Amino acid sequence: MHRYRSSILIFLITFIVLLITLNVIARRGLVEGLEIEGPNADITYEWAYNHRWTKEAFYRGRGMFTWGPVHHIVVRDCDVHHAPGSGIRFNNGDYLLVENNTVSNSTWWSSSAESAVVIATAEHIDTEEVVKILYSGNVVYNNWNVLEFCNNPLADSTDDAYGNCDYYSGGIIDGQGLYVTRNNDTYLHGRMRFENNIAFNNGIGGVVYHKTNRGEMVNNLVFMNGAHPAVSYFSGLTVNTADDLLLHNNLIWARDDLHYAIKLNATGTNITTTHNVAVGKTQLGEPEANTYIDWADAPAMDEWFTAAADLRGLQPGAVWPEPWGGTGPNSPAEIDNTIRDLALDFRTLGTATEIVDMGLSSVAPSTDIEGTMRPLGFDVDVGPYEVHPTVD
Repeated sequence: MHRYRSSILIFLITFIVLLITLNVIARRGLVEGLEIEGPNADITYEWAYNHRWTKEAFYRGRGMFTWGPVHHIVVRDCDVHHAPGSGIRFNNGDYLLVENNTVSNSTWWSSSAESAVVIATAEHIDTEEVVKILYSGNVVYNNWNVLEFCNNPLADSTDDAYGNCDYYSGGIIDGQGLYVTRNNDTYLHGRMRFENNIAFNNGIGGVVYHKTNRGEMVNNLVFMNGAHPAVSYFSGLTVNTADDLLLHNNLIWARDDLHYAIKLNATGTNITTTHNVAVGKTQLGEPEANTYIDWADAPAMDEWFTAAADLRGLQPGAVWPEPWGGTGPNSPAEIDNTIRDLALDFRTLGTATEIVDMGLSSVAPSTDIEGTMRPLGFDVDVGPYEVHPTVD
């Protein structure tokens, strides 16, 4: 992860060029090795709030997106950061490979209920029942909403309704890390899979599977999300209205003792949950098939990770609902540097006996997030990393 500062003009030019590129390659193509930086660090809460209904592109511009329909698209090795809206978003797509990207510090100023990495209203182009949408090896952090959702048809209403940002009592309920949503009615053939991803310090859930069937979440790390101080307690992996899901080999660490590591919100059917390791409250999977640890009994982080840290103090504003801004380590301009200064390294240590060799090989990806072949031991490790012989 590298920190760059560029002008707003460069961002706007890059955004326009990328949008044109995605439209040109809408049927088949590759986007690789790009850095896309938005103006988030320079926007103030007051500016964004005053434009919450008008929604100019400056306050909602996404890093990389298309409304589709698209198919056979690869997005690889890109660094998307500080975009006011989503970092990478695909609507109406099929056969998508999104791998080894970093999406960070995005979705802050949009009033359009954005999340960092999004698959929405996917459309199948054939009847193959295999994994056709794969998100692998992505690192997603510091993405959250600070504005409520403003849905323009409600602009003149006083109803307490989601989308009526001036009257809705439910507050901010978006700002996820990896998010699939509203695919049940449009994606009828094929599977979606998240593997080897790392999501930490995002606004609400690290991974959220919403109104989507036939999914697989395997060997991901979801660590201390729920960074927004005024939202729900769904800080880990959340399932909402889904059928036929596989949840295997995931390592999930909730933000505090009130938060859910694994949450079933609304309904879920035919969900297979095994070989996960979770710190925090859980609502899915039998303890006999998983390792569930109460947050109060969490192990020392230096027993599990090469270099991890308690992230609870790293959130958008110390006292909510005071507008997020100003100066200091948690300000929009500095919070990414604050994260980087921690030098986080989530590689698993050999001392993590709850994780090492505790995964299920038959469903694991063949390599870990660094390309190391699995397994290195008697069985695969839980989470995105295999323990290297030199790490102990």
